[in-house]
Amino acid sequence: SKNNLEKAGIDFYGGDGYGVGDDAMKIKQIGGLDIVFIGLNDTFYPLQADKIANLIKEAEKDVDFTIVNIHWGEEYKFLESNKRQQKLAHEMIDAGADAIIGHHPHVAQEMEVYKNKPIFYSLGNFIFDQYFSLETQMGLAVGLVLSESGAQSVYVFPLQSVQSQVRLMSGDSLNSFFVQFIGNSHLGDNKFTNFNLKL
Repeated sequence: SKNNLEKAGIDFYGGDGYGVGDDAMKIKQIGGLDIVFIGLNDTFYPLQADKIANLIKEAEKDVDFTIVNIHWGEEYKFLESNKRQQKLAHEMIDAGADAIIGHHPHVAQEMEVYKNKPIFYSLGNFIFDQYFSLETQMGLAVGLVLSESGAQSVYVFPLQSVQSQVRLMSGDSLNSFFVQFIGNSHLGDNKFTNFNLKL
């Protein structure tokens, strides 16, 4: 897979499934900002919190922002992360991460704002052939707006999949999903306006 991605000119990063691997991070310059993307997997083999923290602290020395993507959590727990996810998320932000975007449960989970940093516990499915429930056919896309001053703005885009064809949610489905998503999330005093959250 790595060879094919390199031949196609596609950047990649991610953990090896059993720890923090050599390809766990990728530094990219985007819009004049140096951003490190860190990919981790906490499903097959529990990650050691100190190794994650050390990786983030080391990366933080040379970049403006750190974004962690992590494979974790329990499958099909709709809008409900578990204690391990929450503990790891807080530890990663304490170590210097600026945003955490989770996946693996096949359903969307809640969001949290911790120390003014966004945590998305699971975005749910994007394109996937799981048609057995409404929840496995709903998900989120996330947009992050970053600036040199450190200010962040978060956009969420609720998605609906029909036979693996993805589109933006609309109408009653959108309203129902977003009310549940906000109701289960831990946003502190922060409030969404038109699917945008300024931090």
